[in-house]
Order: sequence, then C-alpha cells, then structure tokens
Amino acid sequence: MDAINEDEICRAYASLKSASQRLFEAKAKQSTAERKLHDYEAYLLVSGKIDGKNEEIRKAQLRMLTADLRAELHPLTEEVNRAQHEYELARLDVEMLLTVIKFLAAVGRPLSPMSIEKMPQA
Repeated sequence: MDAINEDEICRAYASLKSASQRLFEAKAKQSTAERKLHDYEAYLLVSGKIDGKNEEIRKAQLRMLTADLRAELHPLTEEVNRAQHEYELARLDVEMLLTVIKFLAAVGRPLSPMSIEKMPQA
C-alpha cells in the first residue's frame, strides 16, 4: 500500500464487506448441512435403526449411518475457516488504515487526497 487516500479507504472497506458476505454465505451452507445431519440422526434414532445395546455401540452405528453427511460437512467447515481468515485479514487492513489516519491527525498531518504516506506491508 503506497498511499492512503479516499480510494484506498473505500477499497479496504469494500474488501471487508466482500469478506463478510463470503463468511455469511459459508456459514449458511455449513448450517444447512448441520441441520440436515441432525435431522437425519434424529430420524435414525426415532425409527429404531439405531439399536445398539449400549451408548458406545449406538454412537458407532450413528456415525456409520451418517458418514456421507459428515463427509459433506467437512469441506464446508474448512470453507468457513478460510472465509473467517479472509474476513479477519480484511478487518485488520481497515483497522491499520484507521490507526494510521488517527496517528497522522494526532501529529498534525491529516490526510489529504494527495497524501503519499508509506504503510507497512502485511
């Protein structure tokens, strides 16, 4: 980032907004898959398909009968983790810009459209 100006600030906020939207969408997909898994687990329990003699066997039966749904959930969880990471990076970029702007104002060098203050590379 070579200069802080209105365009740079707008880009940082646009990036944050975009990352926030991706995170929301990833969490929505994950939530849908989790609901599907929990609903199927409930169906299996109520229908009597889970009939193990003890809790350990019943849990194992449930895991085996829901393996496909659990396999679908894994990449969605990874997608949420990636989206969360992207969101945090974008949030830190905005925070860095705001900190530099406050610092420059505090030392009597407020930004102007022609500012060419150097920013540390992340």
